[in-house]
Amino acid sequence: MLKGTQTVLGLVIGGVSPLGMAIMGYFVLFVGFEWVYLAIWFLAWVISISLIVFAAKKEMRYAVYCELLSGGFGWVWIASIVAGIWFAISALFMDGSWWEFGYSLLVGGICKGWTRSFMQAQREDMAVGTGLDSVETKSVSDSGNQDIENVVNKFSKVMEELDYVSKFHDIEKLPYPKEEILNSIISAYKLTADENMRETLKVGLLALSHFQEDIGNSPIQGTVDLTKLNIDDLSPEDYLKMNAGIDREKYEHLSQQADKEYEGYLELL
Repeated sequence: MLKGTQTVLGLVIGGVSPLGMAIMGYFVLFVGFEWVYLAIWFLAWVISISLIVFAAKKEMRYAVYCELLSGGFGWVWIASIVAGIWFAISALFMDGSWWEFGYSLLVGGICKGWTRSFMQAQREDMAVGTGLDSVETKSVSDSGNQDIENVVNKFSKVMEELDYVSKFHDIEKLPYPKEEILNSIISAYKLTADENMRETLKVGLLALSHFQEDIGNSPIQGTVDLTKLNIDDLSPEDYLKMNAGIDREKYEHLSQQADKEYEGYLELL
């Protein structure tokens, strides 16, 4: 329960803190607030990132870190569009300051670049983590067990198509029964002495724990996932609409269930 709460709080605070820092930076520069307030926001952001990264499993920490930062900076970029429009109108018609417009433009541009960078880093990390078909084919084929190879290969393709880092999917999306995939991954693990491949197969077990019963066609997630989107085509309204469908309570419950399941899988190795 504590770990699940830690994860949800980290997601919420970590995602909101960059936006809070951007707003506080505005008040510091243009309203006269003390810099200490900005420092407090920054400290809260660092702590929230640490909470969720260290709460995640070792294999997922970098991907979770990238997702958290891309989501947080994405919020700032979205807000900067709205703020920039308002500041431009204010400067043109209400004796506002063009410095305020420049601030929103600068912060939004920087955060847009950071968002893209972390999204790309997460994609590359997940591509490496889901490379089961390219790694296990030789090792498992050498064992002469074609059935194991086929099951693991097909599951690896599902891993590439679906986000298993931040979402939970229904078991109906699996290409084979969950138990059959589990047994195949464990058999492949025991048939190879390649440590790199064994670590990759552990990632497969981790992904398998994110497929649960009674989820339905739509996955369950604890925060907005920007990694599957074209951020240039995403409007603020689209972003808010996506956030409205988040089910953090169910995500926390599923996270606890997946943690126990994954620990049980490791005991079978």
